[in-house]
Amino acid sequence: MGKLINEGLSKMEPNRLEAAPKLFDQALKITVEVANIHNVRPYCLYLLGRYKEALLGLEEKLARDPTRKQARQLRNVISFKTCT
Repeated sequence: MGKLINEGLSKMEPNRLEAAPKLFDQALKITVEVANIHNVRPYCLYLLGRYKEALLGLEEKLARDPTRKQARQLRNVISFKTCT
């Protein structure tokens, strides 16, 4: 799982970004307990302009743990972006 996360993070570059969400999805199939995946995956989707998917992931994360400050902040940024 750590390898998938690291590989996904390595794809967080403009020309390689499309591959990252799939790698994070694979890591989530192994475990949902890694908080970084739940923050990085929606951020990646946001960078790709896939706002609805990013918001859905953040809402799922916040439903499990509403205290996650980074997830709330990113949700607010994406919500603002989609309203303007």
